Amino acid sequence: MAAYRAHLVAKQYKLSSVRFQIPVLNAWSAYLTEEQVFRTDPLARRGLLPKIPKALPKFLTPEERERIIAHWSHPDATSARNLAIFCLLLDTGLRVSELTSITLSDVDWQRNEIKVWGKGSKERRVGFGRRTARYLRTYVDFHRRRVEAPGLSEDRVFLCHGGHSRDGQETMGEPLSAHGVKLIFRRLSKKLGIKVHPHKLRHTFSTDFLNHGGSVADLQRILGHETPQMSLYYAHITNTEAVERQKTNSVIDRQRRRS
Repeated sequence: MAAYRAHLVAKQYKLSSVRFQIPVLNAWSAYLTEEQVFRTDPLARRGLLPKIPKALPKFLTPEERERIIAHWSHPDATSARNLAIFCLLLDTGLRVSELTSITLSDVDWQRNEIKVWGKGSKERRVGFGRRTARYLRTYVDFHRRRVEAPGLSEDRVFLCHGGHSRDGQETMGEPLSAHGVKLIFRRLSKKLGIKVHPHKLRHTFSTDFLNHGGSVADLQRILGHETPQMSLYYAHITNTEAVERQKTNSVIDRQRRRS
């Protein structure tokens, strides 16, 4: 097994692919042993899995964020919707499935908060800033009503603005799906040359939140994580910022300035 694993690595297979193949071989060997093809399982306890280093999540730079905001700062309904979606995802770290499930009654305009139903139908509340509130209000009050389907009472905040579904029926005024949101950002990526997708915005929110003094415990609650492990994942990224703050807060440098 070790030789086979070394062979796959030498062939430049990704570690994730190697990690997938070894359990398959282990299961096959166990099955042949059970069927008495082998007297004993030749691979028992030999399927050592290679440790896969965790890649740090990618996030948008402030410059990239402003480019996207500028790209969608147009008076048409679709740009207004996309800008509201982008800013809301950046301000809240919502999953795309949570975003598309938001209804008008879920939004508290007085407190700038949204009631979210996360994984396992667990309810939580997330807040958003004044700038996002302005973009969201502009979309809901002025643009959303223009694409509402006649006779269709739809409470979902974000609606489709045209196009056709797979069966050829017009989708204008119907709820925007998670796939539709992903498609919006896929097109944006090609247009601006910036790799962006909804989950990258979740990464960006999390990193920015911790960089600006937020706690891991608060981040866990906001993101809807059941355990702190995933939230701690983002803390590794903020270490760079912490080191920079440490260098500008040198005890010896301050001591030298006093003397």
